[in-house]
Amino acid sequence: MLARAPWSTLVLIALAGCLSAPAPLDPTGPVTHRTVGGLAVVPDIVAEGAVLTKLTDAAQLDWDGEVDTPAQPLPVAAPGLPIGVPVPLPVANPLAPVIHPVDHAFELPVGVTSISVQLDWPDASEVLSASILNDAGRSQCRGRAPDDKHPTTRVCTMFVVGEREKAVNWAIRISPSLGDGKASPEPYHLNLTLSVKPFALQGPALTAAERSPNLAFWTTAVSQDRHTGEPSLKVDDQGNVYIAAPSGRMQTLWKSTDQGATFTPIDIDGNAGPVGTVWDMEGRGGGDAEVYVTPDGKDVYFADLWGTCMTVAGSADSGASWWVNPLSCDLPGTDRQWLWALPGGNLWLTLNGASVQGGVQDALAPVTGTSPGGLLVLHSLDGGKTWLTKTSVPQDNCARGNIVATSAMDVFVAGCNADGPGVAASSDGGLTFRWVNVAQRTGGALDGFCFVCGIFTVIDADTSGNLYVVWADPSEDGKGFDIWMSLSQDKAGTWSTPVRVNTASTGNAVQPWIAAREPGHVAVAWYQTAQGGKPSEVTSEWYAHLAESTDAMEAAPRFEENVLSDVPVQFGPICLNGSGCTGARNLLDFLMVDIGPDGGSHIAFVDGSHGGSYASSNIMYARMTAGLVLSPGKVSG
Repeated sequence: MLARAPWSTLVLIALAGCLSAPAPLDPTGPVTHRTVGGLAVVPDIVAEGAVLTKLTDAAQLDWDGEVDTPAQPLPVAAPGLPIGVPVPLPVANPLAPVIHPVDHAFELPVGVTSISVQLDWPDASEVLSASILNDAGRSQCRGRAPDDKHPTTRVCTMFVVGEREKAVNWAIRISPSLGDGKASPEPYHLNLTLSVKPFALQGPALTAAERSPNLAFWTTAVSQDRHTGEPSLKVDDQGNVYIAAPSGRMQTLWKSTDQGATFTPIDIDGNAGPVGTVWDMEGRGGGDAEVYVTPDGKDVYFADLWGTCMTVAGSADSGASWWVNPLSCDLPGTDRQWLWALPGGNLWLTLNGASVQGGVQDALAPVTGTSPGGLLVLHSLDGGKTWLTKTSVPQDNCARGNIVATSAMDVFVAGCNADGPGVAASSDGGLTFRWVNVAQRTGGALDGFCFVCGIFTVIDADTSGNLYVVWADPSEDGKGFDIWMSLSQDKAGTWSTPVRVNTASTGNAVQPWIAAREPGHVAVAWYQTAQGGKPSEVTSEWYAHLAESTDAMEAAPRFEENVLSDVPVQFGPICLNGSGCTGARNLLDFLMVDIGPDGGSHIAFVDGSHGGSYASSNIMYARMTAGLVLSPGKVSG
């Protein structure tokens, strides 16, 4: 088994004279030549009703069965609701079909390193699904069609690298997801392969010479009892750290007042006051979560999305008390919201995939329309209690990145189109937008998700209004993904030639995020593996990386780079298809970095090494204890 270093282990050696030397790394040596799991002999597998076949380093289980596929009624459309009108409690649909899944239980022995599932059925008019359920009943991996030529096949592969002391009871669930209009049993064949082949670790993509001795980090888990991914992070000018993540309606928001030594959950529901509407409707939150804090730390905003329902909460006293505003439950195709605020109540909210008819509408007009390529931008002057403008920006067709606004009321939203990454720019506070391409992509298509596949294009502005955009794209040799950055000094009018951020020229680097402070001072974080090829087919491990630059406005900026920890955050593939993923989504879709008042970087990332789903992942926090100073001040150790 891998001897894992504690998450609090510091990376490399601090700058001489700046800080005391960090704790030494794991004394057992580099991770490069170690292995995880595996057994010398394939064990007997307990699985009721299955035929067991033992191979050299795997065991196969085969079941034959059938599942009832009910006739599917036409869905009943929910009525549209204006923004700001309270959302009623959901009403059960009496016409909804009753689904009776079939579970095939099996015992997962110690030493199994990967699980593969293949489900086949004969009738192409029926659609079945297969999901792996762990011992807590959580779905770890949902079967997907391998390609368009196999409509009646579902496959799912996941790595199991967690340290287990005994066998646990798992199951494969077979469910009908679409019927042919008539109730009938559908026969199927299910194959489960459990591999006990040891999982070899390659170590970080950076060589010892490429790892900057000037960057060191202290890391810790934000919470031990809430498991999720894609954390949102903001640091105010007092050094207070706020982290949000999707896990329960209006619940998963933490605050640290001691530089990340401890994080305290903030109870928004329990502290909602008379101003606004109290969020008291089950099932209308807990999906995507976003937090934004104004630099003075007084105004805190939290946006919660579930399905087609959106809610925004605000606090004017650093999170002590809250007002809550359920916006709407009729936002068609909505996914991933982003926030940006300026002191004094200016608040912007973007929603991916939604659109409005006629462009800008008045504050009480319903959010309607079905354009899948639209982007909805809302602007509030009172911190989200009311929304004056709603603008549709249907310029691109990919997962859009975040939003930034400057004190001059210039607003920018990152995104992409067929040409590559771009920015929707507004000079009137978000009333109208123009689309500007940042770069022409040249990489090959390694994974077919939108056009920039890494997954979000991300933007930030420094204190002088210079804009920086980062994205991940297949490398020029087509052997993996790289992180790229481009700069604009004229409000998105023109953009510099993109430069590669990640030092290692091999492997895969995905899910970048950027933070800027003083002009030319930036920090970029991402996940990286030493293995190339498609991220969705990686069989190695991934690490969290950070790079910093103090000359990012130069044509050839210099980046200092290191891993946050030598402990892997993920084993095996990473799916970059967002909500379209059927597995390998332990980390969800992004991490975040912000720059504190002392010039040090703060990073919220995910440890997804414990299972095949974000339901087993942990939100992690890293604080730089030595490195480049990206704003006036001195990095606190």
